[in-house]
Amino acid sequence: MSLQSRIGAKIPRRSFVFSAGSTTCSALWLGFLFSEETGSVRALRWGIMRFLTYALHHPNQITTFQNPDDARIFVSRGVVPKERTAVTPGSGVDPGRFEYAGGTAVEKGQAPIVMLSTRLLWHKGVGVFVDAARRLRENGVDAQFALVGDTDPENPGAVPRAQIEAWDDEGPIKWWGRQPPSEMPSVLGQAHVVCLPSHCREGVPKVLIEAASCGRPIVTTDVPGRREIVNHEDTGFLVPPRGGELHCAAGGGDDR
Repeated sequence: MSLQSRIGAKIPRRSFVFSAGSTTCSALWLGFLFSEETGSVRALRWGIMRFLTYALHHPNQITTFQNPDDARIFVSRGVVPKERTAVTPGSGVDPGRFEYAGGTAVEKGQAPIVMLSTRLLWHKGVGVFVDAARRLRENGVDAQFALVGDTDPENPGAVPRAQIEAWDDEGPIKWWGRQPPSEMPSVLGQAHVVCLPSHCREGVPKVLIEAASCGRPIVTTDVPGRREIVNHEDTGFLVPPRGGELHCAAGGGDDR
């Protein structure tokens, strides 16, 4: 996509817009590249940023980002000039499909459902989610933790399917598997809280926009791409990445 945009920008009197948001993160693993600091990842990150500097530096291009933090990184590293950037906060959703799903009050005798819907990758916070479920259960909190999504074995940060099945058998979480996009409004409507304890950089996660459109409270990390969608302690909670406060925000702390 970058090379196509780069070549196209050479056509006279034509302007091209390149999105460096979720499309780039997905295609080039930018979320993974900016969440790990091993030597091999740093080298790969350097090479990709050099490539993007060439691909995005034409005067006929405008590069769009889904959050201002990512735009600042690309500008500060000289990848793209500031005057040729724009921020569009997320890809949006159809509010006609993701309608308000009603209140989230828990009926007597019913366990609230705390849901994580994502690709099953370590840097998406799957392990943090499972740990929070364990701690809440040990503290006597009656809640269901639903993990929605499928494995991604080709991704270097993938959680093995065997591990997910073991968690499901053990009981801290229930794995609902991959749900088709057509079913996501009703799936999110079953949740009392939607979580995304990811610590990687990305655009604005679509599942959080969908959850907000359905009127679901959100617990997510205070990192770029997530903090833009949550008003802390109003529409949800922002917790430190990789921290141990997710269980408190989800209902396990006395001050929550």
